[in-house]
Amino acid sequence: MPQFQGTIRVVFMEFHPYVMRYTGANGETRLHGLMAGLFTNITASLNLSYIASTGEDGECGMPLPNETFNGGFLMLQQNKSDLGLGPFVSEEQPFRHFAVMPALHFTRVAVLSGMETAFVTEVANFMMTIDLYVWALLLVCPLILSSLMSFRDSFRARIDHRKETVFSSYLLKLVECLLQESCSLPHRDFFHRLLFAPWILGAFIVMQTFAGLLKANTAVKSPTSRIDSLEDLIADERVSIYYPRNMIIDTILHSIPGERGRKFNEVLNKRGRGVTAAELYAESVRLETVHRKAVIVSDQASLTGCVGHWCTTTPEFYYFAGEFISFLHGTWYTRKDMNSTWREAIKMK
Repeated sequence: MPQFQGTIRVVFMEFHPYVMRYTGANGETRLHGLMAGLFTNITASLNLSYIASTGEDGECGMPLPNETFNGGFLMLQQNKSDLGLGPFVSEEQPFRHFAVMPALHFTRVAVLSGMETAFVTEVANFMMTIDLYVWALLLVCPLILSSLMSFRDSFRARIDHRKETVFSSYLLKLVECLLQESCSLPHRDFFHRLLFAPWILGAFIVMQTFAGLLKANTAVKSPTSRIDSLEDLIADERVSIYYPRNMIIDTILHSIPGERGRKFNEVLNKRGRGVTAAELYAESVRLETVHRKAVIVSDQASLTGCVGHWCTTTPEFYYFAGEFISFLHGTWYTRKDMNSTWREAIKMK
């Protein structure tokens, strides 16, 4: 591999554990981490040096409308930097304006929630076990049956020249069939007993359905209530949202498009807790998470490593939401007019 001499201007945004800065022996800003450490080793092997700086506007680097950028992308566009260290959001716009190095890593912006128990056995509520329309049919059924009884008796009354009975009395007759049929003499009218049959059959089916659902709820444990989407997070007003401030995650959370993005921004302004990377995984935040008082929003790779440690040292459970907020593309972007020999040598490395 050829050796070069020269200096590359690098723009970065601190993002633990991918890109972190420290001060070298000569007072210069040096970079380390999963992504930056690799870049440092590659440039050293090619006898190249670098000057590292952050975006002049303090942003991490996001595509904006009308083919414009901020942060590190803007520095590349204005020829104030040669290479931007990711991860960056996975968008089409930067690919049209900059040269892209091979992707080194790919991760997602995920929501991590916690729980003390993964499954619970819930007692079935009798009223909630049966659908509302079934209860409505059960209430309407006696009225229909009483109407049939009234219609039949009024028809017979006209034939026999008898006085017609008040409708409400038929409701009482129906109740009598239910409560007194086995001990009443003489027995009720056969027609009344015949009409009573479908009603008691329907009630029997409802009772059996409830018994079956009750057994199912007793035998099968239900998953604990979980935050599985951005809408769930917006709806749960008890939950605080912890996220790494002044990093790309911060920018992504405040840049979600559309109506759901507007609602989430309102929630983030009320319940958001921007903290440092060290504070994000503190024990106090973990306890809030498992007690359903908070969630942690960060990149999934970092969260997975932290959860792996928590699972071996704590008895609680943790859950990644099924919906991911965004995707992060672990790559480096360079200006298209950057020294092509350097760029190809870095790619080969």
